[in-house]
Amino acid sequence: MTGGSMIGTNRELKSIQRSLDRQIIELSRLARAAPHKSSASDRLTELGRQRIRISAVLANRRIEAAKRVVELSRWLTGNGALFKVD
Repeated sequence: MTGGSMIGTNRELKSIQRSLDRQIIELSRLARAAPHKSSASDRLTELGRQRIRISAVLANRRIEAAKRVVELSRWLTGNGALFKVD
């Protein structure tokens, strides 16, 4: 999502968030049955981080949009949430 790619609309981000939710649920089910849980655990951690980042962008966009004067760059990136390093 970062690294030069275009930042999506709220609708697109919510769609990505739902997709991540489905992936997390499915991978959690598979991880319980898998003999090598560490790779599944690493992937679950990464998916969870992506989901948190998107949630932060959406929340920060709501906050920024509620202001009388919206700074587009802050709204666009969710006040930097897309670029935070874990």
